[in-house]
Amino acid sequence: MKNNFDERQLQIRGDIFKHACILFIIFLTLDVIYSSLLDGAHVFGTITGGVIIIMTIALASIEMIKKEVYVDMLNQQNKIAILMGAAGSVALICNVISIIREKKPMILQHEIQASYGMLFIDVCIILICVVFYIHESKTKECE
Repeated sequence: MKNNFDERQLQIRGDIFKHACILFIIFLTLDVIYSSLLDGAHVFGTITGGVIIIMTIALASIEMIKKEVYVDMLNQQNKIAILMGAAGSVALICNVISIIREKKPMILQHEIQASYGMLFIDVCIILICVVFYIHESKTKECE
């Protein structure tokens, strides 16, 4: 990742923030349309807001990694990515075990169940870490 902060990075980060806001509005609009068509049932039930926020953050983070303007925390990026990946993996395993034990259907009354929504959030967190490490390994190969 590039460690120097300049106007170019500021402009790119602003563009990514705009993209994230647009994605957030699109996701909310799709949920409202879905909700209005099915008498108030949200896509992910009670955790719809959390899923939409995490999905937007994940996509914006991936775009920041790809454009090499990810926030530099005094070269602590690897530690943060490891921590996020570990937390996401543990949560993913716990959710999979919970889903297997409950044996509930994925969709009930036109809503995706909360445990499946949490599974989706865990996958988004792990996806950020995977993209970060793939990008880091490609950057090191080029050097």
